[in-house]
Amino acid sequence: MSEAPALPSAALPATGAPATVAPSSVVPSTAPPVPRPHPGARLVARGLSGADRAGLRGAARGSILGVELALGRGVHVVLGRPEDGTIALGELVAGRCAPARGTVFVDGGEPWRTPAVRRRIAHLAEIPELPEARSVSGSVRAALRARGGPGEEAEAARALGAIGCAALAGRTLASLTHGEARAVDLALALALERPAVAILHEPFADVTGADAVAIERRLRSLADEGTCVLVLTSSPRDAARLGDDILILERGQIDRGAVAGGEGLLTPAPWPGARPRRFELVAHLAHPAGAPGDAPRGNARDVARHLLERSALTSVTWEEPRPGTNEPAWLRVAGPDEAACALALAEAIDAVGAELIALAPVPTTLFEVHTATEELRVAARWFARAHAIPPPSALPHPTSLDHAPPAPSVPVEAPLAETISGADAPSPSADAPSLAAGALPSHVDAPSPSAEAPSSAPPDKPEGTS
Repeated sequence: MSEAPALPSAALPATGAPATVAPSSVVPSTAPPVPRPHPGARLVARGLSGADRAGLRGAARGSILGVELALGRGVHVVLGRPEDGTIALGELVAGRCAPARGTVFVDGGEPWRTPAVRRRIAHLAEIPELPEARSVSGSVRAALRARGGPGEEAEAARALGAIGCAALAGRTLASLTHGEARAVDLALALALERPAVAILHEPFADVTGADAVAIERRLRSLADEGTCVLVLTSSPRDAARLGDDILILERGQIDRGAVAGGEGLLTPAPWPGARPRRFELVAHLAHPAGAPGDAPRGNARDVARHLLERSALTSVTWEEPRPGTNEPAWLRVAGPDEAACALALAEAIDAVGAELIALAPVPTTLFEVHTATEELRVAARWFARAHAIPPPSALPHPTSLDHAPPAPSVPVEAPLAETISGADAPSPSADAPSLAAGALPSHVDAPSPSAEAPSSAPPDKPEGTS
C-alpha cells in the first residue's frame, strides 16, 4: 500500500489548533491511504474535493476544491454559503458520500469507507432524516437503539429536553414543521456520547423550539471533552460568538481565517488603495409625543439635522414613526470609527431632547467578509509588485538610461497569505512581504491608480434621507 501524500509543513498545527493552507494539487483516492499522524488533530483533510447533492433532483448545489484541514478539539466555524461548499464539506466529512479527489480522516479512519468511524460522527444535515415512528419520542428511541443504546423513554426525553425540545415528544412526525424536525435532528446529534467529530449545519438557523443557550452550552461541553466540533454557517455573528477560530470558505476554497470573537473578519487590507472600514450603529428613539402630560421630545429628524454637522460621520438615515401610531423612530449612522459614531449620536440626542430606547451595531454581513477577502487578494498582488521593484541604489544613473537593464519580471498573481493558528505557526520569512499595517517598504512609493488598485477617494459628505 503506497503512502498518501503528506500535508505541507505549514499545515501541521499545534495540539488542538487548526490550520488552513492554500489549496494545492489533489490526488485521486484509489486505495485506502495511510494517514500521517498529527498530534491532537482529530479531523484531517488533504486536497479534499467533492460536491453535495442538495440541489434540485439531486444536483450539486455547491462543491469544494482542494481543501486542506487539520483540526483538533474545540469549536471550529466554517463561514460560507451552501453555494460556497458548506453542505458539501459536511457531507464529505460525515462520510455520506465519497470524495471526488483527496482524502478525509477522522481519528485515522476514512468515514466513507468505515462504518465504525461514521458511528463516532454526530451530524446535523440541512434536511432532517428521522427514523419512521408513530411519534417524535418513538423516532428518537429508534435512533438511539440504532446506536447500540437501550432506547428507553427516559433516554429519549433527556435527549429532547437537553436543548429545550421536550414539548415535541408527543407530536407525530407528519405534524412537525421543517424547523421543528431540524430541532429533533439536532437533539439526536448532540445526544451522541463523546463523538470524535460533530458536524452541525446552521445549528441556530431554522431550528424551531430549541433553546439557543442550551445548544451553545452543549457545544462547549463537547469541545471540552475533546470533540472536534465543526459548525457550518453563513452568519458572521454566530461565527464570531461560537468559534475558537473561523475559516472562511468562498467558492469552494478556504482562503483565510479569523480568531475567536471575529477579529480579522473585516480587517482592511494595508495598502494605499484600501477602503477604510465602515462602522454602523442603529438607534431606536421614543415617540416624540410621549405619554399624555409629558413635554414633547425631539424627533429623529432633529437628531439627524444635528448629526449632519458632525464630520466624524459619513452617512445618516432615519425613519419617523407612522402617523397615528406610538411606534419608535429609528436612526442609522455610519462612520470610520465606532466610538466616534456613538459619541456623536449621544451628543445629538441630548442636544435635541430625544429619548434613546436602544442602541446596537449593525451586524457584519457575509458579503462584507467576502469583500474584505477580495481586498486582501488585491493587496497581496500589490505587495508582490512592490517588492519586485529594485531599491533606489540599484537603479541606473539618469545618464545611462539608454542602456538600462530590463525591468524585473512582475508576478501575475500572488497567493493569499496562509492562515495558521497555534503556537507552532511559522514566522514570515525574510523575503516574504508582510501584510501588517505600516509594513510598506521604505523604497517603494504608493502606486498610481489602476484598474486593479482603485484610487482612495475621500469619504462622501454626510447626507440625510427620509
